[in-house]
Amino acid sequence: MDLSHPVHADNCLLDPEGNTCWKEPPAYIHRDYSAILYLNEDFQGGNLFFTEMDAVTLTAQVRPKCGRLVAFSSGEENPHGVWAVTRGRRCAIALWYTLSPEHKEQERDQAEKLMRQKEAEQEESHKEDRKDNSVVSKSGDSPEPPAPKGRARSTSRNVKLDSNSGVKSRRLRVRDEF
Repeated sequence: MDLSHPVHADNCLLDPEGNTCWKEPPAYIHRDYSAILYLNEDFQGGNLFFTEMDAVTLTAQVRPKCGRLVAFSSGEENPHGVWAVTRGRRCAIALWYTLSPEHKEQERDQAEKLMRQKEAEQEESHKEDRKDNSVVSKSGDSPEPPAPKGRARSTSRNVKLDSNSGVKSRRLRVRDEF
């Protein structure tokens, strides 16, 4: 049977005759985990399969299904290949993950730092809001009339004036989508 991807390992050069896998370039030696996300299933063939180090002895086979994510370690313990698609088109996203500090995503680190900063600013803002609300509550005035049943409250309390730009901006919580 034809293959669309011959048997290989994702982070080493597989040598089936010697039952070894050489962890050296041009292999992507920094890959620690691999994953495949299937986007469709309206085709024939295209199964992912795993073998022993000999690249012949089949150990597992996975039929693609839309939304299925197959994850596995990238090394010599998981030689794998893909059977040829005989009808239709197989759509999938291949993903690789690393634990290597040299290949760490700098943008991700920057984003995490920014999120921590925003979270700290938000917490400080919430403390100020609670302080302001306790003063309003003592005076007996409600900051907003009660919402009629079945209707949402105004979000006006979630908007504040940005002191730097003078523009109204909505405070985002870390879990908000944006």
